[in-house]
Amino acid sequence: MTAPRTRLRFLPAILWLAVIFFLSSQTGEQTAAISLAIARWLARLFPGVSLTSLHLALRKAAHIGVYFVEGALLFPALYGQKGRAGRALALTVALCALIAVVDEAHKLAIPGRHCSWPEAALNFLGALPGVALALAIVKRKEKRERRRPAP
Repeated sequence: MTAPRTRLRFLPAILWLAVIFFLSSQTGEQTAAISLAIARWLARLFPGVSLTSLHLALRKAAHIGVYFVEGALLFPALYGQKGRAGRALALTVALCALIAVVDEAHKLAIPGRHCSWPEAALNFLGALPGVALALAIVKRKEKRERRRPAP
C-alpha cells in the first residue's frame, strides 16, 4: 500500500481526536451551558428524573461516547498498518489510554476545567467497546472475504 493511502487510513481517527481536544478546550462555563441545555431537553422526556441526575449522566455518557468513537476509528487504521490484530489491538488500547491521560492533563490549562483521573479512566473504558466493535467488524469482513471463491 502506498504511503499517502496509508496515511489516509488515519485521517478519521485524527479528525475525531481534534474534535476531542476541541471539546476539552472549552471553558467549564461553556461545557456546562451546552450539557445543561441538553439535560433540560432530556428532562422533558424523563419527567421523573432530576435535572442534576440527567446532567451528570449526560456528561459521563459524553465521555464514554466520544472515546468509543476514537477507539472504533483508531483500531482499523492501526490494523491496516500492522496487519496483525493482536498488535493493532494492543497499540490501539495503549494509544487510547495515552490520549485519555493527555486529554485530562491538558484541562489544567483551561479556565473552569480540572484534571480528573477518574474521568481519564472513564474515557479509556469508553474506548474499549469501540475497539471491540471495530475488531468484530474487521474479523467478520475478513471471514466473508475468505469464503468468496477465487476469481
